[in-house]
Amino acid sequence: MRSFVLLALVSTASLAAPSLSNESAGTLGRPDLASSSRVHTLVQLDARRVVAIDAAGLARLWDVSEWQQLGVASPGTRALVRPEGLGLPAQRSGGCLLSSPLAATGDGRLITAEGLALRLCDPTGQRPPRDFPVPGMDGSTALATARDGSAVFRATPEGDVELIPFDGGAMSRFHAQDARIVALQPTSDGRLLTAAQDGMVRGYDRNGGSFKLDVLRGRGRPCDESLRALTFNDDGTLALVSAVTGGEECEEARTGGSLRLIELPTGRIRWELQPVQVTAALFAADGSVLVAAAGQIRDRVDPISTTLVRLDARNGAPAAPPAGHRAQVTALRFSPDGARLASGDAAGVWSLWDVGTRARRLAGSVPGGALVDLRFTPQSDTLVSQHEDDSVRTWRVADGAAGPVLVPPPAPDPARSNPVCASTQAHVAELMRPSADSVLGVRDPSVWSGLQTVPELVLSSDGENVLAPVAEESCVSLLRSGCSIGCSRHYHLERIAVRTGRRVQTLPLDQELLGGCVPPGGAFVTRADKGGIQLRDADGEPLARAGSKLGKVLSCEATPDGKRMLLASSRLLGFWEVGRPTMRDGVPRRARTGGPVALSPRGDVSVDADGPELRLRAWPTGAVAGRLTLALQDNFPTSATFSPDGRMLAVGTARGVIHLIRIGGPAATASRR
Repeated sequence: MRSFVLLALVSTASLAAPSLSNESAGTLGRPDLASSSRVHTLVQLDARRVVAIDAAGLARLWDVSEWQQLGVASPGTRALVRPEGLGLPAQRSGGCLLSSPLAATGDGRLITAEGLALRLCDPTGQRPPRDFPVPGMDGSTALATARDGSAVFRATPEGDVELIPFDGGAMSRFHAQDARIVALQPTSDGRLLTAAQDGMVRGYDRNGGSFKLDVLRGRGRPCDESLRALTFNDDGTLALVSAVTGGEECEEARTGGSLRLIELPTGRIRWELQPVQVTAALFAADGSVLVAAAGQIRDRVDPISTTLVRLDARNGAPAAPPAGHRAQVTALRFSPDGARLASGDAAGVWSLWDVGTRARRLAGSVPGGALVDLRFTPQSDTLVSQHEDDSVRTWRVADGAAGPVLVPPPAPDPARSNPVCASTQAHVAELMRPSADSVLGVRDPSVWSGLQTVPELVLSSDGENVLAPVAEESCVSLLRSGCSIGCSRHYHLERIAVRTGRRVQTLPLDQELLGGCVPPGGAFVTRADKGGIQLRDADGEPLARAGSKLGKVLSCEATPDGKRMLLASSRLLGFWEVGRPTMRDGVPRRARTGGPVALSPRGDVSVDADGPELRLRAWPTGAVAGRLTLALQDNFPTSATFSPDGRMLAVGTARGVIHLIRIGGPAATASRR
């Protein structure tokens, strides 16, 4: 047995470092327009922009033509709406309070309820606000402006509607509903439509006529419906109704919901979607329908994230989703020439992008769980993928065709094939079965946000073979029926020929492979459970140990020659230069969420993430030389990698979008944190 070289972490003083400028090189895929809480109000400002207000009181400005978020306003904050997004007014009384209820006028202004008054407000700040006191104001549940812009309609909690003229004329009031009013719509022919929380729609005309329509179903039965959202189109001929199934005795109470388009006043249903969870809806200026929809998650209570979806108003069909991943990006890898980028996500989908045009060339998926790692062969003709089910597969880069399966998923426990065991297994699976996916194609990003992946593939320098962990499933039967109640997996390492799948070498090691460190000459690195890593030769014999002071190493990134390795734990970052007796350049790392770490090929720049913030560090000092904060709709970074020339950084996020960032810049000083 060869002797170990024991390495210790050496602390260094705070130093100055050159700063690194960075600029966006575009994105791969587009993020969803989403809120982390349930969106309950949608108001269209103009043909492009929509204000969304969620249960946490946050107001988001969305550009629905470019599908971008333009800003967020905190609860109780007045904001200005500028071409580039939301801004703060110069004076405290300026701007508009973006809170519910909220209504837009035809001339670009907003109506808001503030204290004992209604405010007519210009969100651009170009016109001064006007306040209209409302004596005895007891709260407003809905607002709408008359079609000619001369007055505002206000709904009260008692079901009354007030008409308040802007010219200072006398206010009028009448009783419209027996329940809380949730929507108002004046029409061009002088009618007024009202919708109540109990699902009753009533319409009134100038001559005193009215109609009454119940838009809910199943009253008095265990699976009756309750209204979640309702909106009218401009001419009052259509209502978009979102309902949720209720009742404790109802099997679908947790996930049941529907969205239907109803003709008024007949009540004829043009189309219906179910099961869906729509929390707010809007007839958009372009004739489509915008809905805020939540994923179908069982046993879930507020706050629940929602996603904006565009529907075809003719049939309710969702528009094509934004190109790109629809789940957390878990793996990123540039091709050796830097022209292409491979990406994988938590839903098992892999994509191949052209970096120059930012277009997706290929995509594929397998039912093997999340993508854990991706590797190009040196000739860029084959992509090797590792999956959550422990399988390792190959793909032809030219056309995306599947190649040999290098490591198949482990064989199931033989006891499960017993009919009794199979029946029990099916029953348990049914109890744990997730709800059906929404027909709107939305997803809940929090399903993926906790997923942490560690790359575990080592590709040889010639690309001819790969070193990968191979699972051995071991089950213990503890039930009287002889059926197992659970299985545990043990692993050994195998070197496998990429082109044929032939087993080249078996290494019975009980440590985890750490694929981010790939020294030349067939050597590889493993990590221990408690702390540190071990450098091993091609036969698995230990050569050196590093990072015992770091604790458990979460990631390891090495330069192409394998001589410098950046080790990361939740507490520290440290460099190990192979062959030296000490670990150098250790710096503290405040990684509350354990984000990704990446190292440039030259080993002079690294990036590490903490929540939404990315820290660029210049080495050998480790000083923070630049900071990047991703947009709020992208949640937080989940994977990162540098291009082979070190001039570009790719960052994947929990919402599936990939940011391309150019790296470089002038000299300056930076803090070390």
